[in-house]
Amino acid sequence: MGIVPALTVASWKRNQGRPGSVVAIAHREELIRQLRDDLAECGVQAGVIAPWERRTNHIVQVASIQTLVASGQLPPGDVVLWDECHHAVADSYIEVHNEFSRRGAFHIGLTATPERSDGTGLIQIYKTLIVAAQRRQLIKKGYLVPTEVLSPKRVLVDGVADVPVKLWERHARGTRTVVFARTVESARQIHGEFAARGWSTGYVDGEMDPKVRAAIIRRFIEGKILVMVNCRILTEGFNLPSIETVVLALPVGHASLYLQMVGRAGRTAPGKTKALCLDLVGNWKMHGLPDENRSFHLKGRAIGLDEKGKVMRRCRRCSRMWRTSVSKTCPYCQHSGGQRARRTRYLSEKLSKASKKTLDTARQSYFDYLCDHARNMGHDQSWIAQKFQRRFGVSCSGMRRTPK
Repeated sequence: MGIVPALTVASWKRNQGRPGSVVAIAHREELIRQLRDDLAECGVQAGVIAPWERRTNHIVQVASIQTLVASGQLPPGDVVLWDECHHAVADSYIEVHNEFSRRGAFHIGLTATPERSDGTGLIQIYKTLIVAAQRRQLIKKGYLVPTEVLSPKRVLVDGVADVPVKLWERHARGTRTVVFARTVESARQIHGEFAARGWSTGYVDGEMDPKVRAAIIRRFIEGKILVMVNCRILTEGFNLPSIETVVLALPVGHASLYLQMVGRAGRTAPGKTKALCLDLVGNWKMHGLPDENRSFHLKGRAIGLDEKGKVMRRCRRCSRMWRTSVSKTCPYCQHSGGQRARRTRYLSEKLSKASKKTLDTARQSYFDYLCDHARNMGHDQSWIAQKFQRRFGVSCSGMRRTPK
């Protein structure tokens, strides 16, 4: 089943000593097949409830949530495991959850990121949250490898640091890589640039035929493709330990998605000592370094840096940030919903190793600039605090102007 930093648990009804049936539920074909294979590796044979499989009488079943909703028939389940359970507050999930609960089932939700992009908390489904381990603990115990981040010195709001293949060849040439792009058009653009340089490159997005997409992903798993470019397909649940590098060629609006993306390279593999994240926008300055300790909650914005406070919501059009737990409308550009497809601009920005020291230096430098500008323009401290919060997603309380 894999190792997860966060585990959420709902109400329990005991089975009075009798053996119980188990249902594991996922929302994508890739995750369902992966769950079945992981169970088999542990010596547990499971049936699959999905359109592409015949039903069996195994005591353990791996089920597609879409199939359960469409059929209206639920298998026996004394224990129900919900993979990527941050999806669990969707209406279709709640219907299935409630029906299992009426039968007395015990629910276990599994996720590394118990936060949703719309700010809806999981408290309406789950009652208790158990943080199984922090990422640093998993690294220390050998379950994950440390992740190094290379990033531009400033947060980029209207493009990425440079041509991704150019930076990849400079810093991560020849490594197994997943590239995350902002739009389908941008992903195709990046795929073409890698292919034009002679690298074995694949490309997948949500608009593809599922069979074609599965075949391309299979080639990547088999090692026939070195670089896989995608638009929001491999963000969660995709387990390929040999991935060494993640390229973020997009601004990431919330911590959950950021951690899911960066986490694709964090698994251990023979000969692998570290993972590399080429953050071409500077997302880590809003969401922290991947290996930092975090606090997890069941309400609203559920992931925060222990020492840095809450993250802010980021507009997918204008990239500005604001504090909210529910609203999907940007107060600056009034954008709501999807994003306009456009080609990605490539900027001439050098990458440097990310560290707390460079982040502290960047914050202090920007704070000094705001103080000087506020004095010249007659702005008060609240203006400084607002500008600083918008840039870094944390408060500047306690900071002092560097003496000249």
